[in-house]
Amino acid sequence: MAKNSSCKSSNPSDGGLRELHTLTMIEQRRKLNRNERNVILPMVRKWADSHLKLEEKGNTVERFSKVDLVCGTQLIIRKRYFGETYSKNRRNRKLSLIMELSCRFLEWMPQASFCGNEAGIHHSGEFSVYRVLHNGIHIEFKTYGNSVYYMHLLPDDT
Repeated sequence: MAKNSSCKSSNPSDGGLRELHTLTMIEQRRKLNRNERNVILPMVRKWADSHLKLEEKGNTVERFSKVDLVCGTQLIIRKRYFGETYSKNRRNRKLSLIMELSCRFLEWMPQASFCGNEAGIHHSGEFSVYRVLHNGIHIEFKTYGNSVYYMHLLPDDT
């Protein structure tokens, strides 16, 4: 993995990701303790509240953002994507990096390429699988319909 792969966070206009980036830097030196890990999801949810667009859909109001991929597909990022990504990666040693990258989806997601479909284990239907290489980091994410479900990092040899 490339060192300082997401160092844009040192920018004062980082949109509230500075604290998360600090945890990512700590995580490169040592394992985060429970208290450090427990603040990640609330931090990301707060970020999502201020960065995802609030739009009316029928009788409900929803927070989401749209992403156009180079392959011509348009995907939707909903707030639950961040919670699902956290849940699927909570035991991962690179949790803060994963969550920081999940917030920076506009930097890497548009370049992703479609890899195929995968049957859902706990869900009926199929997931579409996409992969992208961003700053030396292999990222895979899955969508259910046109909504991004979660993301994770792939081993470096992928």
